[in-house]
Amino acid sequence: MSDWRPEHELSIDAAAALVTAQFPQLAPVEVRPFGAGWDNTAYLVNARYVFRFPRRQLAAPFMETESRALPALAPLLPVPIPAPLFVGQPAGGFPWAFAGYALLPGRTACRRDLDDAARARLARPIAAFLRALHAIRVEPAMGLPPDTFRRLDVPRRRELALQRLDELRPTGLIDDEAPYRAILDLPISETSPAPHAICHGDLYARHVLVDDAGDLSGIIDWGDIHRGDPAVDLCIAYTLFPPAGRREFFDEYGAIDSTTVARVRLRALGHTLSLVAYAHETKEPDLMRESVASLRNLTAD
Repeated sequence: MSDWRPEHELSIDAAAALVTAQFPQLAPVEVRPFGAGWDNTAYLVNARYVFRFPRRQLAAPFMETESRALPALAPLLPVPIPAPLFVGQPAGGFPWAFAGYALLPGRTACRRDLDDAARARLARPIAAFLRALHAIRVEPAMGLPPDTFRRLDVPRRRELALQRLDELRPTGLIDDEAPYRAILDLPISETSPAPHAICHGDLYARHVLVDDAGDLSGIIDWGDIHRGDPAVDLCIAYTLFPPAGRREFFDEYGAIDSTTVARVRLRALGHTLSLVAYAHETKEPDLMRESVASLRNLTAD
């Protein structure tokens, strides 16, 4: 299994000290835990702002990219995104830049425990969001990197997915590998299109906000934003939605060809298997439930 431990764990007191020192207009600062992932630790500040602090060196440049790109993107998109309002600098023993955003309404889709009807309700709004995102012209000032993580590299993604299946086998979390191996055995061209779109890069249920009425209220966590093949974002059509919702999604977004479908499903499988491993190791029941649902949706016709 992977080592999910952070390289730097920032305490509440240390976060409060950083925010107070660099943004005195927010004093008196009240800080509460808000969440933690692979890349960042999030704290809620004064019940109005979410401050995210990198947990490892790998994520530090992602924060800088977000701070450049998201303010330009936010006005162009049909759904709220967390454009940074505060950009902090390394200080007080914390080695990386950090950022604060206005708190967006809603809870993540993985915490909502959505049924199929609720998922289908989100299909067209998310598709419209992605269609708008992928149509935005990439401007040099955004400083978006290419896909250095090779998210759609077919041989690499097959290899990593097989490794995850091997790692998960002893846990009993995967009952039948046959449906997943069928996805891995699909004939897929190893030639990807030239990068041409702005991509979220890590779009799944944990990065989708849903309000109390069941409507899409935000798309968060843009650390993986890059310029690349939009197929990387279309994985959500095969993980968040069952087949009926998937059809709604592509009716709104536009059809994709069979070669792209195979590439999307391969990426979606590898990503979801990693989430299963992560949720198991970190003991996150909401994420585990959603990841299992994603595997079910991914193999449903």
